[in-house]
Amino acid sequence: MQKMVKSKHYKKDLKSAIDEIFELSSACIKCGMCKKGCPIFEVFTQEQYGPRAKNQIFADIVRKYSDADGKANEDVDAKDRNRVFNLLVAISYTCSLCNNCKIRCPLNINLKELFRDFRNYLVENGFEAEVHKQMIENVRKYGNPFGETVKGDQFYCC
Repeated sequence: MQKMVKSKHYKKDLKSAIDEIFELSSACIKCGMCKKGCPIFEVFTQEQYGPRAKNQIFADIVRKYSDADGKANEDVDAKDRNRVFNLLVAISYTCSLCNNCKIRCPLNINLKELFRDFRNYLVENGFEAEVHKQMIENVRKYGNPFGETVKGDQFYCC
């Protein structure tokens, strides 16, 4: 089983994470080259699923809901904070981590690393998706991510 890599950007220092998001979003010239070859964008064909939009949404949320010290604004109510957190989770998990965006970016912006590190931050802080927990449990118990098999069933790929 592959060991989780400790995040270098989100390791208990949210301020440096926010600084990195600001740096990435301000470096982006919004040319849209990153969308070409993005498997998520190719499937959904909507701007909000492309790397450019995800980068901008991620950065806008962090700016809106964090103060200069990287702490959540106190005036944000818990319901709104939960909604925003769930949106950040959705953004980070609607990335295949294929690195096509970085390859095509004229500025070499590394969104894959940002989303991977945010996922690591979530796991390190106990925010695992139930579906992921279930898949891990199935692999440990049944040897596959799908669960118990009926005799005669076979799994195949491609």
